[in-house]
Amino acid sequence: MAKKKIDKKSLDAEITNALLDDFDKFENFAMTHWKKIIAVACMIVIGVAVYSTVVTMQRKADDKMVTTLVNAKKIDELKVALEKYPASAASIGARLRLAVLYREAKQYTEAADELVKVAATADIPANQKYRAKLDIAYLDELAGELENATGKFSAVASDAFAPQAMKCEGAYSAGRIYLELKNNAKATQYLQEAVSAGALEKSGFDLATDLWQRQAKALLLIVPATTIAKK
Repeated sequence: MAKKKIDKKSLDAEITNALLDDFDKFENFAMTHWKKIIAVACMIVIGVAVYSTVVTMQRKADDKMVTTLVNAKKIDELKVALEKYPASAASIGARLRLAVLYREAKQYTEAADELVKVAATADIPANQKYRAKLDIAYLDELAGELENATGKFSAVASDAFAPQAMKCEGAYSAGRIYLELKNNAKATQYLQEAVSAGALEKSGFDLATDLWQRQAKALLLIVPATTIAKK
């Protein structure tokens, strides 16, 4: 009997792999595990920004300020370095690394404080600025502050200056949390906003926007029928 069960499971897995393409596999996994995915999402997106920033700053390692900030690895070291050189070009990378360490220590408020400073930095690329704003919202969610998180996600979604993919991510994330809060009207509103986020975009296909739109469409399938909330 045990052998039959194992064979059936193996057969089911093979059939599933044969039928689903890469996007469908991701959607299937995300639909099943999206509550777990959010637990690591913040660390991943911050980590990507950290890597690109640190690589750039390391090219200027002859600068004492940059060297000090880049070489700081622990929370205390980073805090001391940032207090000494708060305006250095390398301070953004240092704050992002500090935010990662705080996040790993479940010190979400402290992590968010560092990202607030990053987002407020003048002349940083729009992608980095809005990535920080989205990460702050993810930190609120990890801390259990769901209403605060939806407010911050929806703020990015409605920001005319935010990159299109990040607006879509913000709308999707707000809708996803509202669904968890059983506010079906708001969930529908923001998920539909995510689906239509790229409708007026004239720059062609965007993979990131398409990904968030696919996730929004998948979640809309499980939202109970409801009247869309008015903005």
